[in-house]
Amino acid sequence: MTNPVDDVLAEIAAWRAGKLWGASMIAAFLGVSESWVYDLAKDPNCPIYKPSGRYFALKSELIEWLRTKPA
Repeated sequence: MTNPVDDVLAEIAAWRAGKLWGASMIAAFLGVSESWVYDLAKDPNCPIYKPSGRYFALKSELIEWLRTKPA
């Protein structure tokens, strides 16, 4: 039987691993420049956020957004 606390900690670790903090991390993940990240963040459909003065994104949301963008 697994420990419920270990299960929760594993979920938290997985969630944290999917987070990108800062324009440079987002740019590296997408393979683009930081200035492009700033431009993308202005698009209301793009899942790049700036909750407390720092850019933030979830990898899963960026991947889904890229999949649904027209070519």
